Parts: sequence; C-alpha cells; structure tokens
Amino acid sequence: MITSGSQPITLQVDTRGLEELVRRVRQLGPNNPHVRKGLNTIGVRWVAKIKQCFQRGVDPYGNRWAPITHRQGQPLLDTGRLRNSVKHNVRGTNLELASNLIYADNHQYGISVKQRRFLPDKSGLPKAWLDEYQKILVESIDKAITPTAQVL
Repeated sequence: MITSGSQPITLQVDTRGLEELVRRVRQLGPNNPHVRKGLNTIGVRWVAKIKQCFQRGVDPYGNRWAPITHRQGQPLLDTGRLRNSVKHNVRGTNLELASNLIYADNHQYGISVKQRRFLPDKSGLPKAWLDEYQKILVESIDKAITPTAQVL
C-alpha cells in the first residue's frame, strides 16, 4: 500500500513469476535480517529511481509528464517537497513507498491537475524495477538459507 496524505495510493505487483521466491521469503519470515536488508536495499533504490524520474520529468515508465504553463521550470520541481517526501518502509515481507503530503494523490491520479504519475501504477512495476527486485531478493534469500562456513 502506498499512502499519501488523506487518500491511499495502492500499488500491486504481479508476482506470478516470483511465486517460488515469495514462498521462500515467507518461510524465512519477516524478521530474517537478510530478507529485511534486501527489502530495505530495494526500497532505497526505488526511492532513488523515483527521484531520478522527478529530475527527468517522466513517470516510472519513461513517459514525459504534461508540461506546466503557470510558471517556468519542470513540473513537480518547484520546491522539491513532493520529490523529497517519498520514502520506503518495510512491513513484514511488504515493501511500501509512501508520501505523507496531502496533495500527492492529486498529482499521481490527476484529480484536479494534469496527471503526473511519479509512482508505478496498477499496471505493475517497470521491467527494470522488477528485475532488480528479483535479483536482490534472490541474493538475500541465498544468504539467508546458505549456511556460513565456520572458521576453525
């Protein structure tokens, strides 16, 4: 669940291709330090990707945002508050991206302004994000289930 101010923004990821991976993550449990570290790593990288999208003026899929007419400059970069408000949070085996700004959903969905999506939508994660997610989680799970060599 992605939340912003008063209105929730929900992002669901199709994990059919990752079912075995998800099963293994759940077996390890949300308190496994390798799983938590992997999810935190993914969260940090995804927030960085979102900030790059703000700099480039594009949504997570590479589509240009609608231009602005009321001022000079790039859309959504007047003060940088929205860009800097996006954070990640690990809850169990779920990774959340959130903004606490009340107007975030207005821009994400284009409620009373032109839509300028800054988070992935219900169509799913961009392929590069999904590939990175899978790679990091596989590495984290491997670390969690591989016994460490003991030093004699």
